[in-house]
Amino acid sequence: MKEYLANDLESYPEWMDGIESLVSLEAAFKFTDFKKILPTTKRPVAVPVWVKNARKEPCPKKVGDSVTFRNEVLVWWNIMQPEWRLLEQGDLEKGEWVKEVKGPWGKLKCPGINGLYSMMACLRWWAVKEISEGGKLSEQWKRVLGDVVWVMDAMAEAEEQPPTKKSRPSI
Repeated sequence: MKEYLANDLESYPEWMDGIESLVSLEAAFKFTDFKKILPTTKRPVAVPVWVKNARKEPCPKKVGDSVTFRNEVLVWWNIMQPEWRLLEQGDLEKGEWVKEVKGPWGKLKCPGINGLYSMMACLRWWAVKEISEGGKLSEQWKRVLGDVVWVMDAMAEAEEQPPTKKSRPSI
């Protein structure tokens, strides 16, 4: 997993931070695959094609150009957010999701190969396209990656903390 995602982007420290966050998230869930998948509503077409091809393609042909794929990734990332993090359609370009945990993670709490690993793959494909088309990564890509990293870190931290005991009334 780590080697696949790191290829082509290992010279970008923010990307390597994202890989470390994904590994930490999976470790927090004890590398258990819960057989759940991220929501498929508005999911980029490249994701199921990539899965069908045993996740072998470094950048599926269905990704298309960077602008179209960026828009698909933004919409999909937003759709899978819990209600307390959803952005209005007009705010997607800014990509300023709430960075304070205000409730359960819902559909995003999806460890395993069909979870946030798929989102990281999408970010990798978006980055590869941007670099091949314009030579550098956009600030928008960095913002979305930063948000995905924040989510993974917040979920890992919550998972690692032992449940608190309920206080019992004194007798």
